[in-house]
Amino acid sequence: MNSKEFFKKNKYVVVKNALCEEAAEIAGNSLLVDEAIGSGNTVDQAQVVGATSFYQNPMCEAILLQMRRTIEDATGLRLVPTYAFARVYRWGDDLKKHKDRPACEISATLTLNFKSKELWPIWVKTVEGEDHPVKLDIGDLMIYRGCEVEHWREPLVDGIWMQVFIHYVDKQGPYLEHEFDKKRYKIPFYDFIDKYLVTHEGEK
Repeated sequence: MNSKEFFKKNKYVVVKNALCEEAAEIAGNSLLVDEAIGSGNTVDQAQVVGATSFYQNPMCEAILLQMRRTIEDATGLRLVPTYAFARVYRWGDDLKKHKDRPACEISATLTLNFKSKELWPIWVKTVEGEDHPVKLDIGDLMIYRGCEVEHWREPLVDGIWMQVFIHYVDKQGPYLEHEFDKKRYKIPFYDFIDKYLVTHEGEK
């Protein structure tokens, strides 16, 4: 079963090494620098009380745009980005069971960096109704239908963990109005890609 078939059947799929380890570590450490200097971070008062979180962080937004093609290839969908969100978890933090809002129709969680004795799983409720742990190493990505798949984390038993969440909507789906989280960029996504974003897709 390929990734597209697995995603269609199970509503989630894992992509190993979606981001190279060195790049992921740099991104994770940049969150710690931002946290230390108070650059664009907030204290989470909702899902993970007291954790440091980042919305519209430029580095995370770049990951959102860069990972789109990887996620499209894994799911077979054509996607439009909505937003990126990152969080720094520390000992004792957990993530309550939840499903996401419409802007998170197609979501992915990517491990950037961590210092812990073992991999800390994110749990998903499978289509069979079972609780299933998914362990993501640095650079690994789990794609899931955020509005449909219940997901959570048990308390982190030690160390520190940096995670980024990147969210999209299906270009052929019902939530296209959430493009760029309702037009944050003030320009249509594919115009933005054509005019401003530097990539090397298709280059030999």
